Amino acid sequence: MPQPLPLQQKVIGRYTILRELRRDRHSVSYAAVDPVMNRELVVKAVQIVPAGPPLRAEARRHIEQAFVRQAQAAGRLHHPNILTVFDAGLGHEFGYLVIERVAGRSLQDLLGSGVKFTDLQCAGIGARVSDALEYAHGQGVSHGQLGPQHVFIQADGSPKVSGFGGWIDAGTEGDDALTRTEQFLPFFQNEVTDETRRRDLRAAASLLCTMIQARPHAVTVSSQSGPAAGTQRPSTIPGFSALLLDALNTRSPTAPKQPASCATP
Repeated sequence: MPQPLPLQQKVIGRYTILRELRRDRHSVSYAAVDPVMNRELVVKAVQIVPAGPPLRAEARRHIEQAFVRQAQAAGRLHHPNILTVFDAGLGHEFGYLVIERVAGRSLQDLLGSGVKFTDLQCAGIGARVSDALEYAHGQGVSHGQLGPQHVFIQADGSPKVSGFGGWIDAGTEGDDALTRTEQFLPFFQNEVTDETRRRDLRAAASLLCTMIQARPHAVTVSSQSGPAAGTQRPSTIPGFSALLLDALNTRSPTAPKQPASCATP
């Protein structure tokens, strides 16, 4: 049976723990300092050994290797709009990730608090998020679960995309999607396929719809045929609306097989 992550943690690897940021069932995020680089960052400890009977050595090694592979893949991403992963390591019962500290709030929090973005702001955020996804795809890494909770808006209004690698976030998202480690292993797969590329494209378009409609929840993609079922603000730039509908329309070369529209749940 794996041991719970410790309550009083002073050092992880070479990193000095300052305070706990968030504790969830399977992970704990800390504000920490790299004493060598004199840099404040986030250390996220993840309980990678699942609950239940003890794992055989081969199964445990498989999980640890998958964790390290994903950390290495995310560590290849050096882009101004992607959260940087500096380091990773393995402890006795947990793995840890050393992540860039971001000063800002998630898009989900901002929308939930009533913040509304202009069309030009939506376009700027969407363009940078899309550029980050395109860059990651070029490095062979897909996201697979992009949503408003994975986009942090910084003081200058620019976004930082987190969540490449599932557990790799800004230390504020916890492990809501993580129930058992073995169920989370698909997020360790780094290969970019046509399907993962389409999924990320549609997620980016859905994110834009969410901002335009100023809703705190994710926008669903309707499979109804015919005109778009959803509505957009009257001020929405016509060309911008056309771009969204093209991304969500399955007649586009990059889209899935069924017609889709930007619609609220």
